[in-house]
Amino acid sequence: MNLAKRKGLIARTPESERPPAGPLRFPPRLASEPVSRFRPFEDRWEPGFLRLPLASASRPLSWVVDSMGIYYDATAPSELEMLLERGGWESDELMAEAEAGIAALRQSGLSLDNDPRRRDLGRLLDAAEDLDLGPGGKVVVVVDQPIADQTVGFSLAGAGRFGAMLEYARAENPDAMIVVVTDPAGPAVAEAGHLLRRPLPEGVFPVYEPVTSRSIIDRADRLYTVCTHLGFEAALAGIPVVCFGIAFYSGWGFTDDRLVASRRTRRRSALEVFAAAYLHYSRYYDPKTGGMIGFADALALLKDEVAASRTATTARSRNRGSIGLERLGIFRSGLRHLLPKN
Repeated sequence: MNLAKRKGLIARTPESERPPAGPLRFPPRLASEPVSRFRPFEDRWEPGFLRLPLASASRPLSWVVDSMGIYYDATAPSELEMLLERGGWESDELMAEAEAGIAALRQSGLSLDNDPRRRDLGRLLDAAEDLDLGPGGKVVVVVDQPIADQTVGFSLAGAGRFGAMLEYARAENPDAMIVVVTDPAGPAVAEAGHLLRRPLPEGVFPVYEPVTSRSIIDRADRLYTVCTHLGFEAALAGIPVVCFGIAFYSGWGFTDDRLVASRRTRRRSALEVFAAAYLHYSRYYDPKTGGMIGFADALALLKDEVAASRTATTARSRNRGSIGLERLGIFRSGLRHLLPKN
């Protein structure tokens, strides 16, 4: 029997299924060791592509479930890859839902990561002194990733790919400003990255502060990445994306790939990959009740949670400012007796 059929590819999604109650723990393995070899015929549950803000993330909103591999591991086929290779699920209704979902994500500024503490790239660039954007004002973004990010190895890339990616970005865009940012889905620690932890060549502008995916997409004219989810979000927005690793969205014909994904023989659009990944491959659960919900309901819930998180973050920032001014006033009052009298 075909291996994919034995694993119940695509057909297995009963409404009664529930995500794991506790934290997910998987045995450590090398990037070259496929998941299917280590955990045969078992469903692997991992957080999906819609994620709650940090303060609300005790229970994931979305999950991906895969018995063959996992979407970010290019060393072995995943159910997502098989969905895109086989086809047969691309109904007009599903494509319309995918288009509406992309538009809703774009309009609300939602992303894989929705941490309200991240900054706006455009504002940081506008505020930078002596920043020359060149004659056309073109901005090319190079995305750094943490050294500890295991998805880099799973994408068949290594640490050396980041330096090569930066050099290619400079050579291929001589009239553009090259901006290096941290992965918005990664830890907000620039020093832990492959590129931002070391001195960069002259003419390359480093952004050490964590910035939002939306602000990167709004400012980038071209984007270079190894395997970040940001690359897919940029492609959905129509930005040319260059991939130096094999991401789940590369190898289908709409990205400029510097590593060949030989298993991926069909041509797919970014819309089709979104439909497969977000509407077929993913499942959504209400974090409060644990019940299964649809994509549209999950999106509405995420929008409300992000709005509440942004409001709370703004309030905390204002409170810290008020407390600081209050302390300064107390300090000055305490020193008033030392000031000279008129």
